Amino acid sequence: MEEKILLFLHTMATSAWIGGMIFLSFLGNVVEKLGPQYGVVMGRMTKIFSKIALASIIVLAITGIMLTGLHGGVGRVQRDPVLNFKHLAILLVIINGAILSAKIVPSLEKLSAEKSPKAKLWQKRLKIHSTINLILGILIVLLAII
Repeated sequence: MEEKILLFLHTMATSAWIGGMIFLSFLGNVVEKLGPQYGVVMGRMTKIFSKIALASIIVLAITGIMLTGLHGGVGRVQRDPVLNFKHLAILLVIINGAILSAKIVPSLEKLSAEKSPKAKLWQKRLKIHSTINLILGILIVLLAII
């Protein structure tokens, strides 16, 4: 029973995290038509999503550690290259997410509010980094089922 609860929580956290990334990518395409307000709207939406993503990653880490413990523990991690690759992809998502939250989103918000021509450059950076995270997130899900 414990394993089923852990799997449920792990799956829900994954759904919230990946689903949020997919939603933001589609939202970005729609909001882009707002012109200069794009950065402000996406900045606010990204800040909201960052809280959901952080909570999801915490739940994923805790439940992942517990599930690994139920299925071979550290020994499994040492001999499972797919699991190690998945962990590397997770680390890259966390680093990229930190760059998004700490640098790209605040810069885009500020420059959009000022109607600066540099906002377009930061808008492009937001799209690139968001797409990278979405691709890595989908890769992580694929690695989880291998």
